[in-house]
Amino acid sequence: MASCAPFKVAFNGQPQDIYNRVKAMIDGNGGTLEGDTQSGRFSVSVPVFGTVKGEYTIVGKEAVITVTERSPFLACQTIENFIRKNLDKVDP
Repeated sequence: MASCAPFKVAFNGQPQDIYNRVKAMIDGNGGTLEGDTQSGRFSVSVPVFGTVKGEYTIVGKEAVITVTERSPFLACQTIENFIRKNLDKVDP
């Protein structure tokens, strides 16, 4: 069951490139990203708020993200805004 409504995020580059960059960022922050360039799941610790978990599907140049677990004190819109703002800013 989703904790937040699914949302779509467009990205630049190839799915493999964005997957590698996001995986490095999540791994570097003690989280996990399991899956491939088509679909998978993630888990990231957020200071003060606990863990954010979710699933993703990549279709073309768009990622569909569903947050499945989060703190009730961390708004869905905050998570979505962070992802939208930072997806293409991940260091290669």
